[in-house]
Amino acid sequence: MIRIWLLLLLLVSYSSFSKANTCKGLMDATLRVDVKLSAMPQALKLSTNKDINFKESDSAKIKEVISQNFIVTEAEILNLQANGGKSVNLIKLIDLILEKLDSQNVDISEKSTKIAKLYSEVFKPMINEFEMEQQKPAKFTFAKAIIDIESFKPTEFTENGALALTGKRMLYAHVGDFYEMTKSYIEKTAPYTEVPINGRSVLVFKDIRDIESHNYFPLEFKGHDARHMHYSTGHPYSIGLVWSAARTKNHIRYILVSGLFEGVDTAQYGWERNITNHFREKSLNLEEALIEIGLMNQIELTELATKTAAIGKLTDFESWTPTNNGIFTVQGRSGKGLNAELSTAMEKLFLVLKNPEESKYTNYSRDPFSSIPTESDHTIH
Repeated sequence: MIRIWLLLLLLVSYSSFSKANTCKGLMDATLRVDVKLSAMPQALKLSTNKDINFKESDSAKIKEVISQNFIVTEAEILNLQANGGKSVNLIKLIDLILEKLDSQNVDISEKSTKIAKLYSEVFKPMINEFEMEQQKPAKFTFAKAIIDIESFKPTEFTENGALALTGKRMLYAHVGDFYEMTKSYIEKTAPYTEVPINGRSVLVFKDIRDIESHNYFPLEFKGHDARHMHYSTGHPYSIGLVWSAARTKNHIRYILVSGLFEGVDTAQYGWERNITNHFREKSLNLEEALIEIGLMNQIELTELATKTAAIGKLTDFESWTPTNNGIFTVQGRSGKGLNAELSTAMEKLFLVLKNPEESKYTNYSRDPFSSIPTESDHTIH
């Protein structure tokens, strides 16, 4: 299936379109950004995961497992410990695993399989004994590491001349502006009110991935796309997973992540609903389900894609690579790499979530896993 958003007659003139592009939070395909990605994958360090440490009893086992699976020095093992103790720190552990895997001259599928296996057999039982508030960020950190180890590196982004990201004139919003766009969407103010109702272009599945791979999201199907930003504003881990998955070489993982993310709204195709139904039956919410996909090994991914008919989308991406040296590049827009942009966007939203006065922007009233999502006074079509 190729996702095509059917467009009605263009209701806004080009001058109105240009005006909308000048508003805070919106970009069109003529803006250039100039920042480089980090070459070696590292754990995404956040306020929610940086101080997570394993129990001392588990830490002893972790050190043994790492020594058995990788060539490590005594100093590297000692460096796993949190300051002033014997407990292994989560971020230090992920960084060491990624460093060792990145140095191995094997296919990336073998690397992601290895870390997924280590998580499932060794770390998952330990994390399931963490305090509840630590379990989600710990699982997210492993899922993000699996995605990053199998992703395109900066040097692998394909040159694309002077073409725009999709070669189409359209509106995008950056993940760093999701809060402002959500606030505008709920309060019925600019820039949301100035976005053309039915967009400018026909989007296919690859267009969406092109946009997401550079930390943007389209605003071509106005209400639908804004609801994705609204959901993400209240669920920051979805930002760290969906936009990272757009850069993975594991196309099946991206298809499943992207298809599940469509569960934010009722505008879904059959295979996307199948993915949503699968995780509803497992009693996971959408953000938890995104993490679950990030943690799956290749056999599990293929089985789920086959079961849900998502496997049929694989041909859409057989030759897909992210682009650079065009209007949009491998670089971010903020003076940081693409992963650093995700971290900044997530930290911004973690702070928003702590403020009760911001709850109408973070509370996504629609139940993504309900067959008939509820509406709220905030919803704008």
